[in-house]
Amino acid sequence: MHLPIGVSGIAIPPSPPNPLSRDAGEGGMAAQRTRAAPLSHAVREGLGVRASNSRRAPHEGFTALEIPIGTGGGEAQLPSERGTGSEGHPKPAHLIDLGLIRYEPAFALQRKLHAQRVAGEIPNTLLLLEHPPVITLGKAFHPEHLRFAREFYAQQGIELHPTDRGGDVTCHNPGQLVGYPIFDVSQHGRDLHKFLRDLEEVLIRALAEFGIEAHREAGYTGAWVGDAKIAAIGIKVTKWVSMHGFALNVNNDLRLFQTIVPCGIADRPVTSMGQVLGRAVPMEAVKQSIVRAFEVVFQIRFHRVYYRVHGG
Repeated sequence: MHLPIGVSGIAIPPSPPNPLSRDAGEGGMAAQRTRAAPLSHAVREGLGVRASNSRRAPHEGFTALEIPIGTGGGEAQLPSERGTGSEGHPKPAHLIDLGLIRYEPAFALQRKLHAQRVAGEIPNTLLLLEHPPVITLGKAFHPEHLRFAREFYAQQGIELHPTDRGGDVTCHNPGQLVGYPIFDVSQHGRDLHKFLRDLEEVLIRALAEFGIEAHREAGYTGAWVGDAKIAAIGIKVTKWVSMHGFALNVNNDLRLFQTIVPCGIADRPVTSMGQVLGRAVPMEAVKQSIVRAFEVVFQIRFHRVYYRVHGG
């Protein structure tokens, strides 16, 4: 039996049932499928870039670091880690807001900043951004966790992108806040488990500012509200410097999760801030909450830094 799906009415075999399983590992970016509208409804209305209400054009690239903006609104020197970070004194860190950007150029920027952080050329750096619809395939990816043939995703305007983070498959789309901390974990206790727990703490604190009571879930990563995952975490650490990070569902269309089996977990839904609160949540307010939580949990002080963006 074939299920006619897609903008051209192509017949695609339905996916076989998937056994329940837990996250592939501590670093796996796991997000479960939603219990929202049925998949047939989601397909009819479209899940890709053609269905996005955002008029923003994704950025395609960037060049050199530009002037960081200090709290006084004037030019500031690049902060140095020398002589900072003693007990009770926050270390300087960079904050880069990329807006809406495709996964591939954001991944390239991560690799560039990772090399610079390893070399000690920059302090800890946090990227905040949104992605157009994309499904990322981690190192533990199982092909059967894509519910449809690859042609289906292309027809819907959804990118499929292999990546080197831990875990299986997950998705990103506009309205989801993604954060990539390029942090030196050796300065944070050389404890990867603690680093993951602290990323969860950042998310839990930020959500609390909106009256959302999130928690950790034994055996899983991320932040949860009830039995639903609201934020996923997946990282890679090389030479004690991290890449990748978290994805917090703010106002994004959760139906995209119905097209995959994230990390093989089929018995837990996903949710979003908008779904929990019953209203749209200002993305800028969420970013500010995340920044405040990072500064408290990691004892850092952010300096906003800009990249010259081209091609978008």
